[in-house]
Amino acid sequence: MFKYKLRRSIFNIYAHVYYLVHKIMGKKVNYDQCQISFFKFWEFFTKDFYYKIGDDKVFYNPVRSGVGWVAFFNKSFEQEELDQCKKLIKTDDVVFDIGANIGSHSLLFSSLANKGIVYSVEPSRITFANLLRNVKYKDNIVPLSVAVSNTNALLNFYECDNDVMSGLKNTDRSGVTFVNKVPAVKLDDLCKMLSIQKLDFVKIDVEGLETEVIEGFTETLSKFKPIIFCEIYSGTNSNPDPDKTIQLINSLGYQANILKGSELVPFEKHDDNYHNYFFISK
Repeated sequence: MFKYKLRRSIFNIYAHVYYLVHKIMGKKVNYDQCQISFFKFWEFFTKDFYYKIGDDKVFYNPVRSGVGWVAFFNKSFEQEELDQCKKLIKTDDVVFDIGANIGSHSLLFSSLANKGIVYSVEPSRITFANLLRNVKYKDNIVPLSVAVSNTNALLNFYECDNDVMSGLKNTDRSGVTFVNKVPAVKLDDLCKMLSIQKLDFVKIDVEGLETEVIEGFTETLSKFKPIIFCEIYSGTNSNPDPDKTIQLINSLGYQANILKGSELVPFEKHDDNYHNYFFISK
């Protein structure tokens, strides 16, 4: 659409000037800093920042939201992945959204599983506030402010300039704003606390700690065999061994598939260009 092309063109001009000015001043700046500066400028012209998933508005903080940044310039976020989820989630499904961020995926899951329930898990204090704003009128979404791992403990959580990079470890892909303590739980134990009787679909987006999440989830996965939609990325300080994560999930009775365009293709070799996986029970 013309609106989004225009936005990208305006940003490219802004970025050119931004980098040129800082180069003249002898200051090094990164892409996140440029985007933050641009959205602070754009806030003078826009009261509320949001994009739409179906009939739902997804509000975001333009200065921090990596999801919002993508949607601002492209209308949506992970649209091909969301389209794939539409084919897999049924009306009465029980869904876990691990790393729910501002709730964009949870809102879609809620509309698809409109007779089921969606548990939206997000440990970031700042991002969780935006999640609550977006899902507050959804009676089949349960927001939970906890982290998940292979242990039950109080752990450090790194809040980043770009909130999609926030997590239980510092990936150095975005500046760390501050570090706080968050409760972390094994998903097996969380499922017991919630008296989960069925589980049909799980989304996992945890910035490189996928193996740890699965290690704390093996009992539930083996029992219910939900479809798993999982980001596995080996870039800077992210998942150190994608093959280990894939092998661990496959050992629980799954077949790994990667999303290429609109099609699921059987996994052969990890490639960070195709980092969103769908694991289907054999």
